[in-house]
Amino acid sequence: MLDFIRDVWRFTTGKRDHPIVAHEMEGWSYLRIWRSLRKGCLPLIALLVLGSAGCCGVVTLLSSTSVDEWPLVVGAMFVGLYIGGELVRWLVGLLATALTATVLSAEVEAQTVGLLRLTPIPMREIVLAKYGAAVRQFKVPLIVVALTRFLLITGLLLIIMLAFVVALPDMSSSVSYAAPLFPGLSLTDVLSLVTTSLIPYLIAGILMLLALFLWFLYFLFSPVLEILLFAAVGLLASAWARTRANGLVVGAGLRIGLWSISYVSGQVVSTMFSFFTFPLMALYTAPIGFEEQLARISPAVLATAGALLANGWLLAVVLIRIAVVLVLLFLSTNRASRIPTK
Repeated sequence: MLDFIRDVWRFTTGKRDHPIVAHEMEGWSYLRIWRSLRKGCLPLIALLVLGSAGCCGVVTLLSSTSVDEWPLVVGAMFVGLYIGGELVRWLVGLLATALTATVLSAEVEAQTVGLLRLTPIPMREIVLAKYGAAVRQFKVPLIVVALTRFLLITGLLLIIMLAFVVALPDMSSSVSYAAPLFPGLSLTDVLSLVTTSLIPYLIAGILMLLALFLWFLYFLFSPVLEILLFAAVGLLASAWARTRANGLVVGAGLRIGLWSISYVSGQVVSTMFSFFTFPLMALYTAPIGFEEQLARISPAVLATAGALLANGWLLAVVLIRIAVVLVLLFLSTNRASRIPTK
């Protein structure tokens, strides 16, 4: 299994000198519409993203009533960039399934599977090479999607900071003189206070910042995992189909089935969380003194537990997605090795 994972990594991230990968990356593909779209891929993406940003900005500008609402206009433009990026992500997901749904079925339709088996290249490498070449064709759209997500977060944070800076003089004029932070305490007492009281909060703050940073990275690069998954779905459909048209139909059916499974799984998870909230609902009927004991728990402990839970949840989500992709690729390679030559 480790060899299989290593092969998947090689063909997904590199291995450009492989003959199958080189053949696929020359611009030839079994999906004719993709050959036409790829010539103007970047201009179409730029038009879609910038058009969405412009529409959102113009609508917000026309509905504004004063000059002071310019942060809303800028924020609307960043949101428009994000909307355009999400449209690109949705379209690329469909194209990834459609493209890989024809890479093996076209070989069966053209009766060239036997010629591939005569080569010294193992069938598993052929399948993974086709998969890796197909995935790498969506590098530019994925970079654009990640860029729009990055601009959304950084742009909104910048607007909030600027609004805070503008409102800071008014806030400072209304704040009275503050007393010293540690009145009447020596340096030893201050160090003891920091050691015993502030270090747990510092650790909790670091863990929370780490959780926010990791979720931010996941927000940026989760479209890559989606494309890998959707391409693996199309590859499995292509391994079971005998024509390109059947591959597209089977791929659409698998996408619908995958959506149904994810929907049911989401409902199960939400139901489990609702069960976990039952103890919180019972706090009003809890014995006397239970609420006081619960309130004695340090906020640093609660923040640390929340940060660890967020990191664990993120790790589980990423591992589950990667596991599903590996299972689909494993099934595709096994099925491709049994494709009849006639």
